[in-house]
Amino acid sequence: MIRGVVAFLMVALFALPSSAHSIGRSSSQWISKGDDSGAYDVAWFISIDDVENFIPAAKTEPDSKKIQAFVQSAWQVENAGGQCTLRAKGLGQGSAEDYILSFGVLCSNGGSISASLSGLIDAYPSHIHLVRQQNLDNEKAEVLLTSNASEFEWSTASSDPAWLTYMKLGALHILEGYDHLAFLLALLLVVRGLGPVFWCVTGFTVGHSLTLALGSTGWISSDPSIVEPLIAFTIALTATEYGLRESRDQARVLLGLVLAFCFLFAADLLLQSMLPYTVWAGLFLVSFALWSFAFRTEKDGYKILPVLTLGFGLIHGFGFVGVLSDIGLPEEDRLLALFSFNVGVEIGQLIFIIGAAVVGKLLLSVPLWRPRLIEGLTCAALVGVGLFWFAQRVYIT
Repeated sequence: MIRGVVAFLMVALFALPSSAHSIGRSSSQWISKGDDSGAYDVAWFISIDDVENFIPAAKTEPDSKKIQAFVQSAWQVENAGGQCTLRAKGLGQGSAEDYILSFGVLCSNGGSISASLSGLIDAYPSHIHLVRQQNLDNEKAEVLLTSNASEFEWSTASSDPAWLTYMKLGALHILEGYDHLAFLLALLLVVRGLGPVFWCVTGFTVGHSLTLALGSTGWISSDPSIVEPLIAFTIALTATEYGLRESRDQARVLLGLVLAFCFLFAADLLLQSMLPYTVWAGLFLVSFALWSFAFRTEKDGYKILPVLTLGFGLIHGFGFVGVLSDIGLPEEDRLLALFSFNVGVEIGQLIFIIGAAVVGKLLLSVPLWRPRLIEGLTCAALVGVGLFWFAQRVYIT
């Protein structure tokens, strides 16, 4: 089965985009001024990075006309009386990680409204938006908008309970989080046998569950400018372990890897020193620890590898925290929503791994496939993708 998965890896890598993240997530709070008023106040929470993509120069030179045009192009709201009027009120700083775009909705007649974010989601199909609705009686409901369902009807009775909404969000995030999937591909390349795969994936799961829980509840915080490069680095690093282990001249390959690491460090120093020295020191120690597995027996390596994947999971968990920072957790049932999001992530992981196994087995049924060659090409592709994303996030961003 494992070789079948590896055959799938090569095909999957060619489907990865040049960037691991797309314009991704936002949320909005809709407050009704009365069931018969036809008026609503909306606060749209958009990440700081995405604001610049949606409204160029908005952070430095806010232009009310551009903001108004963006709101009208993104949202379409109507009721029985026809199209409703949208009027932008302004763009202001929210938390340290997002902006709040405020706008009002006024409909000619009262009654229920239908609102669609298709203007934005059609342009960015991977965008996920969480709508929070609230009426004058403080009754609340939540609706998740995606490319498959970009419209909602006003109602304070949720079509799905909050826990199910967040479970869907977790599954969607992992399945469109290309860097997280690439790491799983690298892990499947390095680890052989169902038992070792289970323990390594479990270590990864425990790690990201810990940081997801602690980060989302405010116990710990992270810097995305450090976390995002580290996520990319784990992909390349994990794949290099396979290349070193399978090499006929391990000493020479190890020397090459150390020199490559030194080159990355020197480039960061010369360009902008984005990553602190302590981070580089930690990366070197972890890299050397992982590369040392190539000189151990496979059995000894598998005993320690789950501990390292737990550490990598801690890093990836901070990436998941970013999603919940963009969307936010509900005021009520925060822990249940957090737990449901994590369950959704695990469901997404299982879907991906099982899908990889099935597709890989089908690919290996084709006589032309040569597993050894495919493994080598996959290793090279994963190292290349990981280093590209690392460079993009350290030297270019």
